[in-house]
Amino acid sequence: MDLLFVGYLQDPTPGNFLALRAALLKTPDFDPYSRDLDPAGKLFEAERFEEAERELRQRMRPSHLLSPGAHLKLGLIYQRLGRDAEMERERVIANRCLEGILSTGDGSAERPYLVTRTSDEYDVLAASNLNPASQTLRLVEGRRLDVLTTREGSEICFDVTEIFRWLQERR
Repeated sequence: MDLLFVGYLQDPTPGNFLALRAALLKTPDFDPYSRDLDPAGKLFEAERFEEAERELRQRMRPSHLLSPGAHLKLGLIYQRLGRDAEMERERVIANRCLEGILSTGDGSAERPYLVTRTSDEYDVLAASNLNPASQTLRLVEGRRLDVLTTREGSEICFDVTEIFRWLQERR
């Protein structure tokens, strides 16, 4: 997994992103619905930044590896700790993760974005300066699409077929 991740960061092509995403979804410990970063958030709010950094780094993999928001949170922790080089590294990784998601489609029902977590959907909206209004799950041509309607009037589609399959297999 590490080689694929580094390979994608060094050569951020759609093919490398899709290969990394596919491997991530097959990782035994992967959980697209995990809330294991919540403790780090609480530590951050309490301004216990060193502990928040340790907690976040320990729990980031595998479930949040491609999550732009998780990398941005880690970057913010590094900023608060005055560790600018590490902050910049996490910002670059967050951007690469976002670019990877955006390279998988255009957000339409015909070409929805591929994500690994629901939180990634909200990261895409935030990066596009869009505000969510509602979220609906639709079955379209055998695919499960998470459709986010924005307050601005857009509908952005995310293909969650593989994530839904993961959920069914673990029940």
